[in-house]
Amino acid sequence: LTDCNDTIAKHVIAANPWARFDIYAALTADVSSEAERHRMEADVRYNGACVAAVRVESNAAVSYSVRRDAPRLSSLPAGRGTATGKATNIVKMFRGIGRAWKLLEEHVKAQDAACSNLSASAPASHAERVGARYDLVLRLRPDLCFCGPLDLSSALARPGNLWLPWAEPSASLAFDQIAVGSAAMLSLYA
Repeated sequence: LTDCNDTIAKHVIAANPWARFDIYAALTADVSSEAERHRMEADVRYNGACVAAVRVESNAAVSYSVRRDAPRLSSLPAGRGTATGKATNIVKMFRGIGRAWKLLEEHVKAQDAACSNLSASAPASHAERVGARYDLVLRLRPDLCFCGPLDLSSALARPGNLWLPWAEPSASLAFDQIAVGSAAMLSLYA
């Protein structure tokens, strides 16, 4: 993933110098101990540009949670083409999206709690607090490598919209690789 992280730094973060980036990484990895998980989280914090929060969960724990929370998943039809047998992976992916959003909410809530001068008119809900802090939210797969700059100014020019790759064929990205939108829209996606 180091190569991909470098392309995110170069083609997303550096390509949008007007923007401030905070990265919330919810990752699944083959870790066998808490110590190994903590080491991996520390490595991500140290090596990743703009990392605000990271949480690594073992593949075994994620698989167990998916089987527990969606016990009938294995009874779904296998699917056709590239979807063959992918139902569990798709559920794991959306679970990870939700975990990353939760990291973002927890971080914003902790920052708000640390501020002693919040006004009475401060946004009340998590989504409102996140929206007050972030104009745009990107959801990326950790293994997504960028080959060229991604200009986010057009997504920012359309507040309230959700940009998905299939809406712009020239993006040449698969549907599950990236989503960009306002905090309100991405909270629904998560």
